Amino acid sequence: MSNLAWMRYRTHDVGRIEVVNVTAQQALDGGVFIFHMRAVLQGKSDGRRLTLHGVTGTANLTQPAALLGTAYAFNTLREDTQASERECTFSIASHFSSPTIRALERLREESVADSMTVQLRLDFACGGPEGPDTVQAWVEKDVPHSTWLEFLKQVRFEDRHAIEIPIAGGRVGASFSVAAEHYRRGLAYLTKHDWVGATAEARKTTEEIRDRLGLKPPPSAEWADRPVREAWTLGQRIEHARVSIHHVFHLANHPGVSDDPGPHEAKLAVHLAGVLLAYYSSRHV
Repeated sequence: MSNLAWMRYRTHDVGRIEVVNVTAQQALDGGVFIFHMRAVLQGKSDGRRLTLHGVTGTANLTQPAALLGTAYAFNTLREDTQASERECTFSIASHFSSPTIRALERLREESVADSMTVQLRLDFACGGPEGPDTVQAWVEKDVPHSTWLEFLKQVRFEDRHAIEIPIAGGRVGASFSVAAEHYRRGLAYLTKHDWVGATAEARKTTEEIRDRLGLKPPPSAEWADRPVREAWTLGQRIEHARVSIHHVFHLANHPGVSDDPGPHEAKLAVHLAGVLLAYYSSRHV
């Protein structure tokens, strides 16, 4: 597919526009995709012709049709006013959020095509013979999947899967309200960089779950007995895992005796406690 398109002013064409190249930059969330453009305007800038001042628009996927992000000028429009056909070079940037990139990744993985087509719908602010006006252009760019994967490297995209942990109300509003309170405190300690406090609240979360439900793991004498251990039910195995996790958390009771938890260990403790809270509150509504 050609990436060359016409620019429309009211009812007639006033120039040609194309995407010369596409690059990408890392953003706080997702990435910024930069479309390097070239436009050729008809006629000299003599007051009777159009002069481009700025541009806004959107970046869209064509198949299936979907909005990817808003588009805006990444740099100043530069125009050669000496040529009979005035050439203007500029860049259009569009921010693709992490959810947008994940959606594009799913579409790419399911597609039988070897590329995707991004369409820029642009509105240029311009000065014309009758004062301020607009010029519109729709231009498309094929992005091969191999190029897209290079873009993902440039923006350092990291796909993630979120796990929902109940922290108040609903299924933790009654039997698990105390455990949920300890979990919330653990999260608060994480934000304060109190790693020992966060780990201690993770331990209290699992202790409250244990005491509230009267959970009893397999006897410790069975742990090293492989034939007996392999005969455990799934529930017994989960209880064994819970106790093992709780044992890790228990080091918060003995600061200085063993290695104090750091940020990675504290986050692991709180996150695992949250997963256990989600599991048991779902099983015992």
